[in-house]
This record gives sequence, C-alpha cells and structure tokens, in this order.
Amino acid sequence: MDDVASLLKTSIVVGCGLLFSTTWNSIAHPPAAIKRKYVVLPHLTDAWGQIEVQLSTKATTLEDLKVFYGDDLPRFFTLFLENYSETAEAIHFFSDLLPFIQKMALKLIHFFPSRNSLFYLIKRQEDQISLSREEICCLLANAFLCTFPEPEGDEKGFNFDSLLRSSLGSAFNSCLCILNYFRRFQECAPKGQVVFKRQLLIPEKTPDWDTSEKKISKVTIMDTGSIESDESSEFHAIFSDKWLGGGLLHAGGYAQEEMAFILRPESIVSLLLIPTSEDLAENEAIVISGAECFSSYSGFGATFTYTGTLPPENRQIFEPTNSLSINLVCVDALSCTGIFLQFEQASIHRELCKLYTGVYNWREKTDKEEQIYATSHWGCGINGGNRQLKAIEQLLSLSEAGLDIHYYMYGSKKFSQKFSAFLKFLYEVDATVGEVATALFSYKDKRTYHSLPRQTLFEHIIETITLLRKRGTVTRG
Repeated sequence: MDDVASLLKTSIVVGCGLLFSTTWNSIAHPPAAIKRKYVVLPHLTDAWGQIEVQLSTKATTLEDLKVFYGDDLPRFFTLFLENYSETAEAIHFFSDLLPFIQKMALKLIHFFPSRNSLFYLIKRQEDQISLSREEICCLLANAFLCTFPEPEGDEKGFNFDSLLRSSLGSAFNSCLCILNYFRRFQECAPKGQVVFKRQLLIPEKTPDWDTSEKKISKVTIMDTGSIESDESSEFHAIFSDKWLGGGLLHAGGYAQEEMAFILRPESIVSLLLIPTSEDLAENEAIVISGAECFSSYSGFGATFTYTGTLPPENRQIFEPTNSLSINLVCVDALSCTGIFLQFEQASIHRELCKLYTGVYNWREKTDKEEQIYATSHWGCGINGGNRQLKAIEQLLSLSEAGLDIHYYMYGSKKFSQKFSAFLKFLYEVDATVGEVATALFSYKDKRTYHSLPRQTLFEHIIETITLLRKRGTVTRG
C-alpha cells in the first residue's frame, strides 16, 4: 500500500467535510531547541496591587462578592444562595470556603515568583509541565475569582467568568463541582503532581498499518458504567475538540470532554497552558497524568448534574510511583459532514495516527506488562462518525500500542451485540492489525456513487479476512 505508506511524508489529505494540506515532516519534528513563551499571571500585571486588596477583603454576604465580580454579580452565586439559603453550605461558603479560595489565590507570588515560572505548551513542540497540586489549586482559585488579565487577540481567557454567569443548568452544576473540589482540598490537601504533556508522533514512530503483525487486543464490552468511573484503567479517552476544552469555560456545551474536565478540575489548568488560539495539529495529543476525580454526577450534556463528593477511598492520589494514576488522553476526531469521506484511506489513516499519538509510548513510563484504555464512541455523536468505523479505528490503534480496552456502550445494546460478534470472529481467527487494516482500507471500493455498500463494515472485514485466509495470502493495498 505505497500511497498509504507515503501519506505521512507529504500529502493532500481529504478529511471529513474539509480539505487540508500537510507536509508531515514539517510538523512532526520538534525544533532542536524548545522555544518557550511564558504565561502572564495576575501578579505580574500592573493591576496586582488592587487585586491583592480585593483578595484580602472579607466577604460575608452576596453584596460583598461584588468586590471580586463587579456590580453585575454572576448568576451562579444568586442561585447557589437561593438553593442553600440558611444551610450549612451557605454558612460554610462565606465563613470558611471563600476565605480559603482567597488565601490560595494570594499564593501566586510564592508558587510562581518570576515571569519565567510558567510556560505555554506550544503547538508542534513536544513538551511537558509538572505542577504540584497546591500550585494547581492556586491557579484555579485565581480563575474562580477572575483575576487573570483580559485575553489578547484570539485567546479566550482562563477566568471562570462566563461559566459563573451562564444560565445553563449544566453550568450551575459544574460550578458546584468546582466548589466541591475546593472544599475537599481545604479538608485534606492532596499531595503529588499532575503532569501536562503535548505529545507528538514523528514519522519514524508511525506504524505501517496494513503490514502490522500485532495481535488484536483484549476488549471488554462494558454495558454498564462510564469511562469517568472506571478506576481499573490507566487511560481514559477524552473526546477532545480540536481546540482543547471545547466550550467548558465559555458555557458553549457539555459533551464528554467538558464533563471529564469538570469532574477532574485539576485538568482544567491545561486550558491555561495550551494557547486557546491554537488547535491541535494532526500529529498531536494532549496527555494529562494524575488529575483526580472529586465529584460524582448523573446525566449528560444539558442534564449534567452534580450529585455529591466522592468518598476519600475512591479518590486516587497521584504519586510518581503510583501506576494506577489516570492518564487523560485528549485526541480530536475529524468532523464528518458526509457519510463518504470518513471512509477514504487518508481520513482513516489520519484517525489511526491521531489515536496512536496519545498512547504509543506508554511502555516507557511503567514496568507493567498490561494496561487498559477506557473509551466509547469516539468521533461519533456531534462529529458524525460511523460507529463501526470509529470502533475499528480505536481497536487498531490501541492494539498496535499494546493496550487492552474497556469499551463503554452507554445503552447501545444493538451495537454491543454486533461489536461482540465481530470481536469473537477476530479472536477465533487470531487476526492481526495488518489484516483488519487491509480489509478496512478496501471497504470504500465497494460503495456505489450514491451510497455505502449494503454490507456493514463489520461484515465486510469478516468476509475479506475469511477470503484472504482461504487464499493463503494477505493483499497489501
């Protein structure tokens, strides 16, 4: 398959609903010397003197909060006090929790003393930042109290102002998750660090998909539960927007990515470290290691609801030697506006490499022989991806990386049965990544001008591998 093998070198790639051009070598190799751009923190601005006075002011009523947010008080606080008026929650907020948040916000000078203390993770440069949990709490406290300077140009800013002012019920519940995070941190400050990494896949590390002899990984179909609640897996898929964080801080939507970040608030700091004016390159993934889940929830999207704090025994505290720490793997799928283009060879190849980018080097970080990746219908839903195609793309990429899979169905019973039957066949014939990829790439050849083949993708791959086995050959390309 010479055209696919050379795709990553220089190509015009037809994506789902868009045309984009890439010269892979020009984006894959980081520069010899990393060029750093530093985050402008509140205490490094001329306004810090006034901000310090505000952060040192005691607030005991709703009116007092205007010192932080101005006369137009964010909607969240009005609703919060209406719902919890004269309860321990409201009393605790003013007497203990808000002073704690103010105290943490004032520690900026201690944690980040110079202009070179905190740098951005720049597009097309592999780099990482390790922050202590206290440093992260300090940054989130400043975002909650809206002390960060107004963004310039296309940047969106890191303050929680839009989230606090949103009229969405899901935004209100997200703010409750954030308050719960601060409350739990105040009760017992967790130790350890969270690592934020911008990870690149260079051509030398890119698999030859159709010739790979790697075996198909073990897949466990999860008909109940959720990715977020999976404590036995080391990797959690984040169905990322190409601009990391989606609409989280700007109340623009509550899909899987936004929910995952709000349940693990420490991961929100990635939105400060990754410039919001830069989308993810085709060979990039963001990996966040060690962000802890503090809250439980119900619902999805508009029905997302905070249901309480997680008990301490369910909260995984990341330590450098803790192999159970969760790695959030943020990878963006193509947006598929039509049914055909996602089955083009170039589109499939892009998705395989994008998924592989986030996990290809996991063995370098652990002595464990086996690790698990929790995922679901990546690239479907609002992205419009074909569910069978997206499942196979994930299966191939994760099998190539040597990861087992927990695949969450979220109520999709028919798909669960079909995927289980498909996997059963692959295991019975001991299929390889190369065989499945070869069959996958050939699916588009069966379509007519107006429609996809009558065969489903699962049926086509089963038939193709069966025929190839009978012939005793594997066709390449």
